[in-house]
Amino acid sequence: MSHYFPPVSLQRSSPDRETCLEILCRYDVPSHIVAHSQRVAQVTVTLGGLLARSGLCLDLALAEAGALLHDIAKMISIERGGDHAAEGAEIVSSLGFPEIGEIVRRHVHLGREDDDFSRITEVVLVNYADKRVRHTEVVDLEDRFDDLVDRYGITAEKRRRIQLLRAQALRQEAHIFQRLRQDPSCLNRLNRFEPHIFLEEDTCLLQP
Repeated sequence: MSHYFPPVSLQRSSPDRETCLEILCRYDVPSHIVAHSQRVAQVTVTLGGLLARSGLCLDLALAEAGALLHDIAKMISIERGGDHAAEGAEIVSSLGFPEIGEIVRRHVHLGREDDDFSRITEVVLVNYADKRVRHTEVVDLEDRFDDLVDRYGITAEKRRRIQLLRAQALRQEAHIFQRLRQDPSCLNRLNRFEPHIFLEEDTCLLQP
């Protein structure tokens, strides 16, 4: 099914949570993908809050919107083939949100420009958060990538690419949590809460 929605005017402000969910609904994104995206957004906002407390400047509204919309084209790619990140970026950018489109475009592959992780950006934050969520469960990177190999590693080349992403994600994780001085497993405590519950006002809930 084709979709067309008039683009909104270009602006720096990001769509709020309700607007993002309305966009997903209009594009017929299935409920299980919406739930996954909500969990990724929950991880993004919670981790972003911890990083902000450490002194890092992040636009959490931008990151949250990118997380909620990152799989907007997932079903389209499943049904028709193609790159869901690239197609999703095109959709989101056409709605007037090019910065969010860039987050969507790079949520699978960061690109060489971020490989040294010298800066933790909104793009890096969403990319990492997505790597920590298997369906709607927050898991360790090793569990997530084992699942990706089982589901998508149907050829030697695809398995090689997944392993490259695994190595990049582990470097990314080490950089993030070295700054926070916490163990990455602290995020697994988010499984206590439903994916739609956001903890940006009380990140201390991650404490044991």
